[in-house]
Amino acid sequence: MVPYLAFLAVTVACPHTADDLLDNYFTIFPHGNRNAAAHRWASAVLDCASELTHAEITSLFAAFCPVTGSPLLDEPTRTRYLHPAFGWGHLRTLAGYTPHAGVLVHCCPPILCDAVDFLHVDTKAVTDSTGIEASYRFVVIGDPCVNAETNANGQILRGSRGNTSSLATKAPDVTCAQGRLERATLSDHGGVIIGMHHDAAPGLTVSGNADHEAQEYCEAHSARGDQRSMGAIFREVASLNPLGSEAHADRRSAEDDRLRQRKARSHLFASLGLH
Repeated sequence: MVPYLAFLAVTVACPHTADDLLDNYFTIFPHGNRNAAAHRWASAVLDCASELTHAEITSLFAAFCPVTGSPLLDEPTRTRYLHPAFGWGHLRTLAGYTPHAGVLVHCCPPILCDAVDFLHVDTKAVTDSTGIEASYRFVVIGDPCVNAETNANGQILRGSRGNTSSLATKAPDVTCAQGRLERATLSDHGGVIIGMHHDAAPGLTVSGNADHEAQEYCEAHSARGDQRSMGAIFREVASLNPLGSEAHADRRSAEDDRLRQRKARSHLFASLGLH
């Protein structure tokens, strides 16, 4: 099972199709609200990776929007944009990871702007049903629960960017426990996985090229005010602890220290013949 940050596991019948995934909706989202909670979709798939083929894993990651969390059950509901390795429309990477061109599947064109503003790309090793381990590229955000003010249910009380309305109402399935996002799977460098950075396969039909078509659109979209967009709630959540911020850097340093301590203990036990 892929490690995640929830303290209690959620039992999900392992999905093999987009319809299977949707059948688990109210298990994945206990409050019935997927707003800005695509990390729960991602963890539901990754928890079941050992029972899925490579094709099923990539297909399931095309079945939801990483920004809004909207289900995308078939091709007419999916917008695919090619993000170049470099240029205006590229997605930033974590910890020196080599940039790659890739395709992001989402619900609608405005989400492209939210992606360029907030998403980073990082890797995660995943083992599929054939026993083969492969490194996948995922889109990630920072953990919004770091230093977040929450209610008794772990829901975030305030958004960011000066917005004082409660995310507990707008995104009730974005929940925290002890300063960490529940039901989140982390990438290799500590990002919260919310979707996949799909390979730009030959012959793949895309809606457009983010570098060629998006800058003017996104600048106009921003000028109109992104509060009207489907990604507005996501932007509030992602802005709480954007990747590259001091809080995220401190978190990564602490996790690196814990990893070094675990490795030191493992070496000590091995030297003593203990397992």
